[in-house]
Amino acid sequence: MTFYDVLSEDCRHDVADKNLGDAPGDLFFMLKDKYLPYACPKYCKGPIGSAVCRSDLNLFDCTNPESQGNLVVRKIEIEVWNEFGGYNLCNVLGGQDSCKYLCVGPGVSGKLGQEEVKQGGLMAPRPGLLRNRDVDHWSYNIAGKMHGNWYSLEKKGEGQYWRNPKIVKSINADCQSQALQRLLEEKGQDCFQSCQTQGLGETSECHMTCLFDTALGKNSGKTTNPTGGLSRDEMVQAWLEGFNSDDISQGGCPACPETGHCPKPSAQVLV
Repeated sequence: MTFYDVLSEDCRHDVADKNLGDAPGDLFFMLKDKYLPYACPKYCKGPIGSAVCRSDLNLFDCTNPESQGNLVVRKIEIEVWNEFGGYNLCNVLGGQDSCKYLCVGPGVSGKLGQEEVKQGGLMAPRPGLLRNRDVDHWSYNIAGKMHGNWYSLEKKGEGQYWRNPKIVKSINADCQSQALQRLLEEKGQDCFQSCQTQGLGETSECHMTCLFDTALGKNSGKTTNPTGGLSRDEMVQAWLEGFNSDDISQGGCPACPETGHCPKPSAQVLV
């Protein structure tokens, strides 16, 4: 099976005790990360706000090491036994154990855990009276668009339920996101231009509304039934471009070096 994940560049050489996804499953998290520069300062102000956000399913990535710093996206192939178990959340411990992960949840067998990306499911609770922010609607609507899968791959299952992991390609996450970003900016050009005319930057509510309305449909931050938007296939295809070649001008991304820093290619190369 083919999987993808996002993590710190320093942790890119090991696959065990990680959460993985198929392409639409991992794209769910990448799209959610796009609202963080706008949402985190707005909803996670001060010590109390930060504490609340750490337990908020739609904002916990504001303090998640896997959504910050220099990140890489990996394409991984693994031989797996095709009977899945319960899905566990595998999170980095942080601190001195910055690349050590702990998996917790209902899965106890060591089988590859599986969780469907769906509206009202894990990470995409249904908006309601107490959860009626734009980020709540965006997360819910991203899940409705993606219909992907997440997996938990635990070390204790290696050799019995999975084996022979191969990291096919690791690429810089900023580079990997550019093909999809260009697609969104092209399709929503008039809306983005309106924000720029008003002097509103990329972290503004205007810009975020354009981005998610282009991806998910009109009023994506206010309703659970947005109309229009891009198709899942369009976005997944753009999201995968970075793995398809090393040619940045074609949306591709060069592979990370075997060791050390995995830099974002110079923006001058894209011109």
